[in-house]
Amino acid sequence: MPARWPTLLLIGLLTGPAWAHGYDGDGDSWIDDVDCDDADPTIYPGATDLPYDGIDSDCQQDDDFDLDRDGFVPRGYQGEETYPDWRNELGDLPDGDCNDQNPDVNPDAEDIFHNGIDENCDGMDAGVRGCAHGTWVLLLLPLWGARKRG
Repeated sequence: MPARWPTLLLIGLLTGPAWAHGYDGDGDSWIDDVDCDDADPTIYPGATDLPYDGIDSDCQQDDDFDLDRDGFVPRGYQGEETYPDWRNELGDLPDGDCNDQNPDVNPDAEDIFHNGIDENCDGMDAGVRGCAHGTWVLLLLPLWGARKRG
């Protein structure tokens, strides 16, 4: 028996203590090596992740405020952090996304002419900017009427 003690001690020193890895601290059946918050049983890989609550419940390391993952968050959510954030990368996305359920709609998108969708989130569809043709006609009508009288 005494000969085993140094061997077990050496194995323990090389692999680390048993509690250091492979342990489920919150009882959710996910060990700490893959569970991104082993102190909270509602956070584990595959858990339902509710958007905009600031918690990465499914451990995907995605920003909880960018639902469509296009790199933009809706107005009012810029700088909001998602927990847990192992790499300290979440919460740095710019705001301005006017439809966070469509990755083709964001401030960097190209707005398609007259399709009824504001792809670039500037508040209007392409082709509806500036003066419409009818406005120019109204501006010229008073000049045309004055020319006829004279």
